[in-house]
Amino acid sequence: MPRRTKQDAQITRERLLDTAERVFLARGLSRSSLQDIAQAAGLTRGAIYWHFADKLALFDAMMARVDLPLEQALASAEQALATVQASGQPTDPLAMLRALALTPFALLQQDERARRVFTILLHRAEYVGDLAPLAQRQDGAQRDCGQRMERLFQAAHDQGGLAPGMAPRGAAVALLALIDGLLRLCTASGDAVLPMVAPAINALLDGLSAGRPATVGSANSQPAAHHPAAHHPAAQHPAHLPAHPPADPPAHHPADHPADPHAAARDPVDPAPSPGQTPPGA
Repeated sequence: MPRRTKQDAQITRERLLDTAERVFLARGLSRSSLQDIAQAAGLTRGAIYWHFADKLALFDAMMARVDLPLEQALASAEQALATVQASGQPTDPLAMLRALALTPFALLQQDERARRVFTILLHRAEYVGDLAPLAQRQDGAQRDCGQRMERLFQAAHDQGGLAPGMAPRGAAVALLALIDGLLRLCTASGDAVLPMVAPAINALLDGLSAGRPATVGSANSQPAAHHPAAHHPAAQHPAHLPAHPPADPPAHHPADHPADPHAAARDPVDPAPSPGQTPPGA
């Protein structure tokens, strides 16, 4: 029997991780055993224990192969900020916030592995007991991203770009909550929600800004040109998504308001006489 090489071992390891993604996605983390993964991969449990001490170690290795959406958003925002500062150009904090907010959804569209792992993270695991540490990475990404958002909103506030009375921290919490909710909807509902992402983010930022509404599809609604998400379809209002015209006023149906049977007998100007009162002109 030929001796296994390091390359063979690496191929087996990746095979186990790929299989774990599929099993966790289908059955959930707590309901999946190492035996399930070994069987699905066509290997033995011994092969798994050769590479991973237990299921938590396997899950950690699976997570290590991808960037989480908020991690990618933060890295892109830091890179974009450094580029602008190096060029000496003035920063546009709200444009950077738009780009930062759209980046996670570009990652979900472009990277199927990241989408599977993030779906497992959000919808297929309960972080209690021994699994509690697994949520730390996502919690840390949310915290770091929220702090970066708050600094950008503070810069927008200092430039007079925030609506009066809007605190930077409150604005950051609102935007982070919207992104988190949209990520959960996108990973739970597939691509059906993705066309609604940019309009929702634009609507929130327009409401937070001071007199700088950016209609979806206009130049102001797009991420900054230097940002990686700027040219992604999620940054634009899709052509196939119909515009929402203003709602027509409700139609008047006479049946909804029956006529007063005595109205025709009354004078159109004078009020109806009270009981016992002599009508005018009698």
